[in-house]
Amino acid sequence: MLRLIAGLECCEQCIQYAPVLTVRRRNDCAEFSGDSVRSDWMMLVACGAWLTLLPLLVRFRTTVLLTSMRQAWLATCIAWSVWFVVLVTSALSVLTDWAACLWYFAAVTALVPPIAVLGARTPINRAWSWFVLVPLVLVLSWPIMPVVWSGAVHRSPFDLETPLLLGYLLVLVMGTGNYLGLSHTVSAILYMLGPCLVVLPFCPATAGWVPAVAAARAWAAFSFVAAGWFVVVQIRNRERRARSSIRLDLAFADFRELFGIVWTRRLLERFNDDARRQSRELRLEIHGVTTVKGVHPGPEVSAAEWAAAEQSFRWLLQKFVTVTWLDARLSGDGPPHNR
Repeated sequence: MLRLIAGLECCEQCIQYAPVLTVRRRNDCAEFSGDSVRSDWMMLVACGAWLTLLPLLVRFRTTVLLTSMRQAWLATCIAWSVWFVVLVTSALSVLTDWAACLWYFAAVTALVPPIAVLGARTPINRAWSWFVLVPLVLVLSWPIMPVVWSGAVHRSPFDLETPLLLGYLLVLVMGTGNYLGLSHTVSAILYMLGPCLVVLPFCPATAGWVPAVAAARAWAAFSFVAAGWFVVVQIRNRERRARSSIRLDLAFADFRELFGIVWTRRLLERFNDDARRQSRELRLEIHGVTTVKGVHPGPEVSAAEWAAAEQSFRWLLQKFVTVTWLDARLSGDGPPHNR
């Protein structure tokens, strides 16, 4: 009898709170539907913004055509294509069962272009793709392999373990950090922000950092678009503010902004070591050409000194750029200190 009374009381409580639970569930659905509509619109806008990067890809190809960075351009095209496909599928709400895998794979492909630059020197750039870039993609894509093999039977998103997340972030910093401290610092920071917005929600330890996952993915695309256009703005500003009339200085600046700080440091070390061995007066610093006293070179520097410095510069850059690239920047009428 006591059990029957207790059961009736429980039923009364369930009936009493049932409307509240129903209202809350309906409110949750309404809120989810509203967030879904907003995220769909953001994805559509992100798709349109992503298409604006196409002219930049064409310009990037023209820039690297005479250099050893053609693999980096190819990697950039692949990453752009993968991101565009993922953005379209998200905007149209198709392949929803595979959404988590697609977005994580897109984040992995975003690592490849900056890492490709670190191997952009002939002849190692030919093997860099197969021995560094491809293994990098395979290793970091390992968390989605079980989902792919199971045919997406498990509907819940996969979890990214903290050590793998740290490894991903380390590779991201290694690649994009190559441009920190140069004129493309803002673009490098924006480029780092994009993959972080996509990857952090997959790790339980950092999932709470990005509460609105769908909106964060759209903002990740906007971050990449902003990074690309900031590069264009910085290039135009640098061309307008070019104060130096030294051809060697301008050629070095083009190399520095294209290949990044890692290869620039290697070039500075080799150039200055050769200058010390040959007792030359001109040196290369991160900001450009200087004399051995650390001052800007003037008309007192002899033509023979400029010729020796240019010869050394050409010899060091032969594994990065073609002779045509060098001639377009170093050849011209007038003395070497005139453009």
